[in-house]
Amino acid sequence: MAVLIQKCVLEYPAKYGRKLLDDVKKISKEVEDEIREGIAEFYPIRDMTHTSDINDIRKEYNHYGYRWCRTVPCTCGTDIPLAQSYLLSGKKTKIYLYPVIHDDKSVSFSIAGGPYGSGPEGFEKLPPGQIKNKVAKCAVCGYTYTNLELRQMFNDGSGGEQMLVAVYTHPTKRGRYYFEIDQRYDDTLLYEKCKDELEKRRAEFRLKYGIDPIPDNIISTPDGKEYHNGGSYWSTSRVVAYGYTRWSHLFNDRQLLCLVTILGILRQTEEQIIAEYGNEYGAVIMAYLALVLDKTLEKYCRLSRWHAPNEFVLGCFARQAISPTWDYVEVEPASIWHHSTKSTLEGLNTALSAADRGKYYVQMGTATDLPYDDNYFDAVCTDPPYYDSMQYSKTADFFYVWLKKVIGHLPPYRNIFRGILTPKKDEVVQTSGDVVGFSGTSSIVRDKDGYQKLMTKSLKEMYRVLKPDGILTLVYAHKTTTGWETLIQSMFDSGFVITAAWPIDSEHKTRMGAQNTASLASSIYMVARKWRKKPRRYYRDVKPELRDYVVSKLDYFMKEGITGADFYISAIGASCAIYGKYESVLRDDTGKPVTVREMLDEIRGLCSDHIVKMLINDKSGDNIDAMSKIYISWRWAYGDRSVEYDEARKMFTGVGLDISDYISNIVKKKGKAISMLDSKSRKNIRGHNNM
Repeated sequence: MAVLIQKCVLEYPAKYGRKLLDDVKKISKEVEDEIREGIAEFYPIRDMTHTSDINDIRKEYNHYGYRWCRTVPCTCGTDIPLAQSYLLSGKKTKIYLYPVIHDDKSVSFSIAGGPYGSGPEGFEKLPPGQIKNKVAKCAVCGYTYTNLELRQMFNDGSGGEQMLVAVYTHPTKRGRYYFEIDQRYDDTLLYEKCKDELEKRRAEFRLKYGIDPIPDNIISTPDGKEYHNGGSYWSTSRVVAYGYTRWSHLFNDRQLLCLVTILGILRQTEEQIIAEYGNEYGAVIMAYLALVLDKTLEKYCRLSRWHAPNEFVLGCFARQAISPTWDYVEVEPASIWHHSTKSTLEGLNTALSAADRGKYYVQMGTATDLPYDDNYFDAVCTDPPYYDSMQYSKTADFFYVWLKKVIGHLPPYRNIFRGILTPKKDEVVQTSGDVVGFSGTSSIVRDKDGYQKLMTKSLKEMYRVLKPDGILTLVYAHKTTTGWETLIQSMFDSGFVITAAWPIDSEHKTRMGAQNTASLASSIYMVARKWRKKPRRYYRDVKPELRDYVVSKLDYFMKEGITGADFYISAIGASCAIYGKYESVLRDDTGKPVTVREMLDEIRGLCSDHIVKMLINDKSGDNIDAMSKIYISWRWAYGDRSVEYDEARKMFTGVGLDISDYISNIVKKKGKAISMLDSKSRKNIRGHNNM
């Protein structure tokens, strides 16, 4: 995945220039037209009568899509629709669904709000969804089912799904128009027809191209087997615990039918452009079409979400995980292809604007065994995996399995798509924290030591290929010091001398992972040299230099408005410039090397001292007790945001306190998160009731 993206961002734009943009734009539009024609019968334009139209005037509405929900059987005989929310439009005049229970105990949905009128007996309040806090409630008998019971039903095959509403657009009016699922318009019969047509087109594709167009591979698990109820899984691929154990399961039958149709169109397009442009340039254009398809898939699957405030489809990656959803939206794919093309072209245009006349060559390899001679490069720039922050290979499989179908057979890409799934065995990422329910051994379950071992091996390779005065620039953004401990230790062990570390604002503050948590807004750019290190020294000799240097950086960081996790992590980066230039720093009492963990504890304490001194204008800080230091520094840095427990524990350790003594009085623990209580929330604080 990374190789293909880098080729499309660096190598191809620099080589082919503006012609590439024009050709991709032209051909992608031709593909869009073919898609719209090829799938028109499954998303038909129909004469519809909207409830607000005067005198029952019939008008044509374009099919936008359907909203679906998953279902489970209830003991009363009905199928419970697992809709998280019945809200369709969150605009000024809300539009929503409400359940209608029939004599046969089946449940369908009608529409209320806006131009549709009120619900039954003038009911205008948005009814609650049938599932809340992972507990489902039957609309017929009121019986409830827990999350574990729901998972059991999905995994034993008794779960299903149901269309909630059909969504249309009008050729001349803005907005969405909603219609009940009604046999008059054959919504159900049309979907049933898709199942037969899918098998027909799938067989035709298989006969013509020699491969199955549908990726039926299992979704990866820690033990390498298809998930079964009670088995192990990755938390970033939690969909397997809800019945979606293969990649094909993430798409309903109509979506699969349309995707098989699109793959057929792309294969025909490939033949045409290679005949016109040749093998090399034709393969380049196909790479961008493959990226458009992948962007389309994110909004065209059983995990795509409905955005009620603006009435459109959202992609399935709200975060870096493949997460289950109770309800989803199925939007006509030609329109998604259109918007995905615009996004891809914007990226290509940006790449062209940044490209110079240089030549770039992107190749696939491993960072632990670089195919270059010693002392080869002037510089190495890398943005390595951030410890356990992102499970790249697992989420990349979502895209990889389809890319392989589209371009994996073309000569330039055969090598990078030779595996069934993305490689995981030697990926430099900590995975043990992502495991659920696995206690055995596996080559792809990697702990902290395993991550550090591979990271050190990679950095040693970078050290080897750099020229004697070469420079390494490394970007890192992990909010916990556990991740930093492993990286810093690896950098020290590889021989690099860290010469600078600067925080650079690089993260979206509105991303899901940053909400109400002490997430980083910055990445730390570390600069290191292949220089000879100074002889080892005792900590008492290094301490004055360390404090002077780090404090000067802290002053600068505060003036620049750097706070929270960024402030502490920036201080860690700065301290490396002092610790890292010596072969080792020895403890004064034992003569043993100061560990990275001990170094970071010292830095946390130094940060807290500095924050307190600046805020209360006390240059010595000698009159401030440890509890006051942690409280003042925490509130300045994080406010009421939560911090991961281990990080909070280390902050308390940095000022000489044990966090376990303060849980439930000055700090609150919820799961793995710790937050500091304000004065109104605190009670019975041991020894500090006057705070």
